[in-house]
Amino acid sequence: DELATSLAATGVDFTEAATTATNTIEELTFASPGYVPKYTVNPELGAVVWGLKAGGTSAVVESSNTYLIVHVDGVEMRELTDDQIAGIKGSGFSIWLDLYRSAARVAIDGAVVQEAGASPTP
Repeated sequence: DELATSLAATGVDFTEAATTATNTIEELTFASPGYVPKYTVNPELGAVVWGLKAGGTSAVVESSNTYLIVHVDGVEMRELTDDQIAGIKGSGFSIWLDLYRSAARVAIDGAVVQEAGASPTP
């Protein structure tokens, strides 16, 4: 949390500060995935990414047993690469559908079997 706060401070060069932090904090890594199109990351992480404006830095986010701090350098529209298109074709529909599943309240014969935001009942 302290690192996320310091990285989000006004005037901080995120890349430089994150790189320096990786040299002082054990098991910390820094990655810059580049342009990330919608429907290529899970809905929870996507909500964080798409919720940030250019220059924005998130608080600590837990995703798939990993703690992340997300920084958005810029927001732009661009042509998708073949790999990005393949990724969207492979998992984009499931990612899109998960957004609706997570918000759904499901009832069978009037009995609620899943509240909005809950995991489906087996």
